[in-house]
Amino acid sequence: ETRAKLRIAMAGNPSVAKPIYCVDSGMIFPSAFVASGHLGLDRHSIAKVCQGKKDTIHGLKFRYYEPIELAA
Repeated sequence: ETRAKLRIAMAGNPSVAKPIYCVDSGMIFPSAFVASGHLGLDRHSIAKVCQGKKDTIHGLKFRYYEPIELAA
């Protein structure tokens, strides 16, 4: 029960969760947890791809999403 509560809390916590960008689909997810639930993939494997420890997971490439701020 405690693990489930922590998982839910961390999934939406901007200080802990990093946005994930799926290079192949162009989709952006608020966290690896959300991406894993939507795509049916392991969140740890998604994180490993983002960290460069793996090339792909099920043929999909992921990166941490970092929005670019445009100069005014």
